[in-house]
Amino acid sequence: MSIGASDNSSPLLPVSDVLREVPISRAFLYKLIKTGKGPVLTRIGDRVFVSRENLAAWLALREVRPEVPAA
Repeated sequence: MSIGASDNSSPLLPVSDVLREVPISRAFLYKLIKTGKGPVLTRIGDRVFVSRENLAAWLALREVRPEVPAA
C-alpha cells in the first residue's frame, strides 16, 4: 500500500482526501495554505500530503462555540 492511501492506518492524507474531509475547493485550500491559514503540508517527492494529526489540530483551531443569549 502506498503512503497516503485512503485507509486509516496511514498518518498522511493526500490533498484529495483532505478535500473529501473538509468540503472546500482545492483552490481555496491552497489559498489558505499560501496565506499561512491552512494546514501544514508534507512534501514527499512530487506528492503533497497533510498529516492526520495536523489536519485534526487545524480543524480544532477553527471550532467555534455558538453564542448563547443571556438569560
